[in-house]
Amino acid sequence: MSLRGWCPSLAEPMPAADGLLVRLRPRLARLSAAEARLVADAAARHGNGAIELTNRGNLQLRGFSAASAAAAAAMIGPLDQPVRRPGLLTAPLLGVDPAAHPAGEVLAARLGAVIAALPEVSGRAEKFFITLDGGGAAGLGAMGADIAMTAAGPAMQDAGWVLRRDGDPHAVFCATDAVVGVVEGWLRDWLRAGVARMREMFPGAEAAARGSAAVTVDRIPGVAMVSVPFGAMDAARLRAIADRAESGDGVLRLTPWRVIMLAGARADADADADADADAGAPAGARVRACVGRLGCAAASTDTRADAALLAARLWADCDVHVSGCAKGCAHPMAAALTLVGRDGRYDVVVDGRAGDAPVRLGLGLADVVAQFGMLADAAV
Repeated sequence: MSLRGWCPSLAEPMPAADGLLVRLRPRLARLSAAEARLVADAAARHGNGAIELTNRGNLQLRGFSAASAAAAAAMIGPLDQPVRRPGLLTAPLLGVDPAAHPAGEVLAARLGAVIAALPEVSGRAEKFFITLDGGGAAGLGAMGADIAMTAAGPAMQDAGWVLRRDGDPHAVFCATDAVVGVVEGWLRDWLRAGVARMREMFPGAEAAARGSAAVTVDRIPGVAMVSVPFGAMDAARLRAIADRAESGDGVLRLTPWRVIMLAGARADADADADADADAGAPAGARVRACVGRLGCAAASTDTRADAALLAARLWADCDVHVSGCAKGCAHPMAAALTLVGRDGRYDVVVDGRAGDAPVRLGLGLADVVAQFGMLADAAV
């Protein structure tokens, strides 16, 4: 079994350059407005107030001590998915979008119960995740999930589901009432195999795990889409988004695209400077960046500042990942162009992931623009 690093949780904080980091995995990637305010309070009262929206719809809170991390966990622990078990991510508008599969909400609840009943598996369950994509206006697209469930055909007609295991070249089609049984069987097989990720059960499957999670979500009537550039916000920003959510159904739907969706919420760009920026893709949504040297000891570059400069140079429509190191935490999948920080400069990977072999070594940002600007020009 091989693991690339490890994942923080509320129960097991991870050391970072700015203190301990904790991760909250909200159930179905949703928070009520009151729950979001509680998270903001925990971040501001016990951490440094920094909050990050991850590429799996989770929230990371930064800047804790051991004691304050425990205090924050006591505050927001009830909002978390079961610890040391696989995560479940659903399409954000499941249950709201009339074009999504009508059984999606019921399936999500049943799958959540199955996951909660699994034995705890420390050290490998944290990276394992499952997606439930009921289609509609905001489907998940390719996520590299260990187990992926996708509505087959027009979702409103309940044409069944296509189930896939990462690394398995064969998909399974089944009726709605059979989905949970199939997935539970696969999870039991994974537990018995003792591996970290599903693809490890299929020799030679590494290439099958590649892909892009880049998704363009068009403006959706009746849904406010609040952009969170590079996934970074502070406690005050999260409180403001929670306030705005209460003008609609009161739920914050966290997405893998650094966007928070608010069903029925008012259009109020003045109250939220970059709200409703998503008229095709949020500003910078396809220029991804980790926290960089400001919050991670493994990084030597100011990734977000550099990514913002690239986005300002019309790179926002290009699939770019700026990573502080070869782990590629902000985007573990392939991108058209990946910049990997090393000794204050960047190695460059084309059509690959941060850990792949670079085509150029040790470039400054100006050199990257000069040598690879044609990739951005082709994308805009």
